[in-house]
Amino acid sequence: MTKGFEIGDTVRFTDGKEEAFVKLTQVDRKEIHWETPLDVTIPGGKSTAEAVQFKLTFTGKEDFEIFDNLTMDPTHPRYFVNVINGTSKYVVVKDLKSTTEAPYNFPQAMTEATLEGGRDGSEWITPEDYVGFSKGPQKRRGLLAYEEVDDLGIICIPDLMNSAVNSRGFRGDRDVEAVQKAAIDFCTRNRYCFTILDPPPNLTPVLVQEWRDRFDSRFAAIYYPWIKVLDPFGERASATRAIPPCGHVAGIYAKMDDTVGTHKPPANEPLQDIVALEKNIEKDTQDLLYPDGINCIRYFRGRGIRIWGSRTLASDAQWRHVNVTRVFAMICKSIESGTQWAPFEPNNEELWKMLVRLVSTFLTGLWRQGYLVGKTPEQAFYVKCDETTNPPEVRDAGEVICEIGIAIVRPLEFIVFRIGQRTSDIGEEE
Repeated sequence: MTKGFEIGDTVRFTDGKEEAFVKLTQVDRKEIHWETPLDVTIPGGKSTAEAVQFKLTFTGKEDFEIFDNLTMDPTHPRYFVNVINGTSKYVVVKDLKSTTEAPYNFPQAMTEATLEGGRDGSEWITPEDYVGFSKGPQKRRGLLAYEEVDDLGIICIPDLMNSAVNSRGFRGDRDVEAVQKAAIDFCTRNRYCFTILDPPPNLTPVLVQEWRDRFDSRFAAIYYPWIKVLDPFGERASATRAIPPCGHVAGIYAKMDDTVGTHKPPANEPLQDIVALEKNIEKDTQDLLYPDGINCIRYFRGRGIRIWGSRTLASDAQWRHVNVTRVFAMICKSIESGTQWAPFEPNNEELWKMLVRLVSTFLTGLWRQGYLVGKTPEQAFYVKCDETTNPPEVRDAGEVICEIGIAIVRPLEFIVFRIGQRTSDIGEEE
């Protein structure tokens, strides 16, 4: 029987001559700290025609894991390191590379040990863990792992601020900025994705303007201030905690997409399950921040807490609005997906007419749903694909060029009322 141990200790099973074959390092992948020990059971090994096989059992308070038919052979499909580290929720294991030959030094009887302590691994998370790395297909980490995801529309990173405060791997605001810029760069390369950013907590309006000025992109928006929700881990039932707003804002994006459409700006919508704001934003502060592209979250008496803004972080006024950027991306993605039948078709006038007809039908449907502005489809968009867009040199290069122009509906941001009075003496005065 081996003793219980804490993080950093090595578990060794021995037959009196050789040391154990495995080192166990506890990692809580449920993002919670363990309150009770975890028991690990290793029955004696058994020999088969292929290799010596054994079983590991990890038993917690309310759950258990069993890994059977494991081997120490790295070339075997049941190599214990690959099997356990690929699926276990509780531990990671490391092969100590014992030099003994099979049957190694497996215990001859049931052996048990207790893993005590435990942590979720976030203490040493670094900006590089968020940005990620790539070692080829299926071996990407962090943001780069999403390179393989085609249907991706929104990115937000609410845990980033927690890491900035609690992780020893972060060196301050510059690391937060680096991760947010990496998210923007990812969306820029993707072209169809949009990222929702959070400012650091407890910023004054002047400081949040300075933070916003670090970015310039039509693929991102920022929301201020932080929001307060009930703390499920608080000592009192009424305890609250401040959290970044990006998760709640992303929910509004999804709600608008589902109930109305991408053309509906994700603004003037109440946020659910929020009890307060980290800082109350008045109209004069809104007037200061909104022209700079900072979307405020405000409390309105009788109407609750609402998102009050829908601007991107773009300096180009053409891409100022969130819904314009996202509708444009949606249209481009839809046309790309809907014309995959066209490659390797004969590049002639018949193909050009088919493309014009297909795209025009799609855009007409969007116009009828309110995505495009104009009294008629001709005012809302045009599609051109003919000899002028496809001269001989384009066709010789194996390309077809279809030119599309669209007038995306823009949001109403300000209402202007002109009120005058009429008297018998002076008539009408505005």
